[in-house]
Amino acid sequence: MDHLVPSLEAILNRMLGLDLRIILPELTHAPHVPAMADLIPLHETALATAHEQAAQEGELLAKRFAA
Repeated sequence: MDHLVPSLEAILNRMLGLDLRIILPELTHAPHVPAMADLIPLHETALATAHEQAAQEGELLAKRFAA
C-alpha cells in the first residue's frame, strides 16, 4: 500500500469529511526496474483496471452532481 494513502484518508476523509475514493494500480515500478520485467503484463492489466475504475467513479460523480 502506498505510504501516503493513510495520511490522505485521515486528512481528507476523516478530518475534512470528503468522500475520498482511492484507486491504487499495482506494480507501478515494473516498467522501470529491470528485475521486474516479467511483471510488466500484470502492471499493464492493473493499470487498465485502475483507469476503468477511475472512469466509473467519474461517471458516478457526474450523475451525482447532475441530479
